[in-house]
Amino acid sequence: MFLGAVCEREVLVAPRSRGLYVARAVYAATLLGIVATCWLLVTGTRPITTLGDTARFGGTLLRILGPLQLVLAMMSATLASVVAVGVEKDRRTLELLLVSRLGDAQLVLGKLAGSLLRTGLLLLAAVPIFALAISFGGATPITIARADIDATGRYADGSATVDADIIASGFEYGGLYLANLTAKAAVANGRGKVTGQVSGRRADRFALNFDANVAPNQIAAAARGQYGNAEITMPRRAVLTSQESGGWSLAPTQIGFGGG
Repeated sequence: MFLGAVCEREVLVAPRSRGLYVARAVYAATLLGIVATCWLLVTGTRPITTLGDTARFGGTLLRILGPLQLVLAMMSATLASVVAVGVEKDRRTLELLLVSRLGDAQLVLGKLAGSLLRTGLLLLAAVPIFALAISFGGATPITIARADIDATGRYADGSATVDADIIASGFEYGGLYLANLTAKAAVANGRGKVTGQVSGRRADRFALNFDANVAPNQIAAAARGQYGNAEITMPRRAVLTSQESGGWSLAPTQIGFGGG
């Protein structure tokens, strides 16, 4: 190997050490205990009723475990590097290493690589715990306070027919919140029109109207509204065209906000 025989020996021996197996098990159990403690603290102080609550808990948990991993990596790698030479001295093999044909760089870098290898294997034990923390976050949560949907549809011989009316309120997706949403679609044989309106909280003063003309291989959409005191315009419609190779291409469009 490039780092010499010392590093090669560490790579072969270190992962098989009984002490390393025990250390990884203890470390994983400690992290799992931290996760359980945080969950009990959160559920004991506030109710967990929505997916958004668990998603926020997952994000907080990652912000706790991430710095903990960093501190452990720094401390463990430093201590292991310092102790590595002392271990060779206790084994009475340091003199043999010094009189061998190995260069100074191979001795130092080999022992350093071995200590970093142990640290890396220890940190890998935390991967299942981090996967558990990510599962708390899950996909970006979608919540709808109330919705009325009246829809009929048919798809046959490559042609779609849809007739739908949607009225929803309290729509939340991540950091996006819509107080009201209404939409109407009337599409027959792949051709038709979709119209709708969305609005935010009264304090946001956000409202947007949109409409789209649907054709078998093309969709042309436009929107207009306001956010605060600024007007939202769309002088040039957004035109999506189906490609033979699959997917859609967007033609040059234009969106104006507050006169800009």
